[in-house]
Amino acid sequence: MEKYFIVTDQNLLRKDYMNCLQNMKEVNIFAKKFMEDRGIETHKYSCDNNAFYIIPTDKDLVNYSKMLMNDIGNGLRRFKKNSKIAKAWIQTVKNNNIKILEIPYVPSCFKNTYGHTRSNLFMIDNVVYCCFEIEHDFETPEGMTEIKASEYYRVIEDHEEEFK
Repeated sequence: MEKYFIVTDQNLLRKDYMNCLQNMKEVNIFAKKFMEDRGIETHKYSCDNNAFYIIPTDKDLVNYSKMLMNDIGNGLRRFKKNSKIAKAWIQTVKNNNIKILEIPYVPSCFKNTYGHTRSNLFMIDNVVYCCFEIEHDFETPEGMTEIKASEYYRVIEDHEEEFK
């Protein structure tokens, strides 16, 4: 069963998601400076508290190929743990008291979430939308307003049209 929701301020998921988005902006500032200071050319990266990943440009491959692990998908490569870049990232995180938050786990908001689940969470125009699918029926959590699938997909389509 698949249901669609607007997540209101009365649900902790919205607060956690908003905190995560703010955290991403703050981490992005550190990551950009980190890459700039080390001559990393790409702007495509991912990171967590213990690792730094890039989708390297040709120049990055020349400069850092020995420090990078194999492609883990879509060109993304992690810096080896013993590389100077990886060690510098961990030190940067520690020195600046950076805590990289993970996107909230949607199934934890629902009761009786056993078995296979699928979820989606995003924000458009300061409204947080959620889709949740599980093999059995489930109750709408407090602080979520169920909406029709057509409304959910219309929001996505309208948003995509804005960027064409």
